[in-house]
Amino acid sequence: MSHWQTPPALDPRPVPAASKGLRALGHTGTPEDCTHPACVEARRVKAGVTRQRRARGGAEGAARALAREPVLLPVVSELAPTPAPPAAEGPSTLTLRVPVPELRPLTVRELLLLAAADVAGDDTAKDIPLGALVVRAWERDHDRFGLPGFELHYPHSNRVLAKLAGADGVCGSLGWLRATGEPNTWRLTPKGRKRARDLRSLAVLLEARAAA
Repeated sequence: MSHWQTPPALDPRPVPAASKGLRALGHTGTPEDCTHPACVEARRVKAGVTRQRRARGGAEGAARALAREPVLLPVVSELAPTPAPPAAEGPSTLTLRVPVPELRPLTVRELLLLAAADVAGDDTAKDIPLGALVVRAWERDHDRFGLPGFELHYPHSNRVLAKLAGADGVCGSLGWLRATGEPNTWRLTPKGRKRARDLRSLAVLLEARAAA
């Protein structure tokens, strides 16, 4: 911007000479430090135009930069979804492994213990007399506890007494029965009751196999 050729008050032109690059008459210094109101106004207008151009240029530059930036699209997996496991058919069941006793014939002493458990029942303090024990043992096995020659008709008490007494008898080292103090009367011991419960399952399996 240049100064005025004539004072602003005497310049008849509608457009100030400063806007045409003409030097004003009587002004000193450069246009940047002139304190004349016309020069101050011209600098203000020019500064406003400069700010508008900078703002417009900044907006256009931001738009061009945005246009150059790559567009990030969401990544879609091409892997097939994992199929769900097939539903179980019918109600769910729980399998329990129950030990199956070995199928073997019961010994004479084991049969005698089961006969004693049958007589005592659930009463842990019940006495087992010899007569009831002999009859129940014979009912369980006629051949082993029957009178020779009359096995199907009469029991053999001596066979029962032989298996009760002795070092390897039911009342001996096995400890399944104990004497009560009364003649020919016994009771089941805790060991005998536990052993009788174990033998009952085996006896049931043997009876089922014999009936099949």
